[in-house]
Amino acid sequence: MTTTIEMPEYAWRAELIAKVMFTRRADLNVVHAEARGAHHGWDLVVELLDGDAHTSQVFVVEVKATLKPEGFGHVAENVEVALRNEWIQKIARDAAKAADAPFPVCLIGFAMTTDTGFYAWIRRPVRDGSSAGLVTERPEHLVAFTDATVDEIVGSVREWYRQRREHAAAV
Repeated sequence: MTTTIEMPEYAWRAELIAKVMFTRRADLNVVHAEARGAHHGWDLVVELLDGDAHTSQVFVVEVKATLKPEGFGHVAENVEVALRNEWIQKIARDAAKAADAPFPVCLIGFAMTTDTGFYAWIRRPVRDGSSAGLVTERPEHLVAFTDATVDEIVGSVREWYRQRREHAAAV
């Protein structure tokens, strides 16, 4: 469920902003995790599309909300946030929940007064030679969440799935 320290009544709004950011891309299908009928505590399920065709290639998003960017911690030039201790603890709980997830997990936090977003991987896709895996992260910093970082996230996940498919076919 979306978590907020300062503004719990705006948690739903943060989810909508994240959904808008992802649905700007025609190659994604974004649904609230509860709408898929199998809510495991994730806020959004993002499916990579192949043209108009659905795939089983997904990543999930955990959404956070706070009043101002400074609510997360120290903001450096609006591009990075050094997280406050209570956020580090909350994200560590999310990371523990994600440790066995078979898909990438991304954390996105929004400041409600500015709609400024920041993100980090909780379960990061990694590629090593011919194989692909996932690494559980416990981030202490968030970086700006923009259209460009959406492209980076999607590109990373798409490449991770491609490499997994190739590795499976070679075995």
